[in-house]
Amino acid sequence: MAKISFFDIDKWCEETEKQLYTKVRLFTIDVLSTCVRFSPEINVAPYSKGHFIANWHLSPTKTRFTTSASATAAQKIAEIESTLTIAYFKQYNVVHMTNSLDYADKVENKGWVKTGAYAPIAKTVAEIRTKNF
Repeated sequence: MAKISFFDIDKWCEETEKQLYTKVRLFTIDVLSTCVRFSPEINVAPYSKGHFIANWHLSPTKTRFTTSASATAAQKIAEIESTLTIAYFKQYNVVHMTNSLDYADKVENKGWVKTGAYAPIAKTVAEIRTKNF
């Protein structure tokens, strides 16, 4: 029977923890980025000036009620990727992505005269459910 040292167990635990945090990070980035991609995009969606995407905010603890000017999907996804590091998840273990703009319900559920609802959250849930992680 092979002997296993505490050093071997510690090394295995460290490697397993790193793999776990990496998978959680990649899954979370995929979910949040998908939601951003389904949001009304500047120069693509009628009416959109990039405010809705800019106002997807990340926080480990609470909803942010501040508003941001404008952003493209690529800029917001880059922000998500740079914020959600392995160190972030080791420190917080949770991330909230919120959008407190007063027309978020229209984006998700109702739509406008020229467009239907974008439904970024519903579409994200539907898409993520089809993936095998």
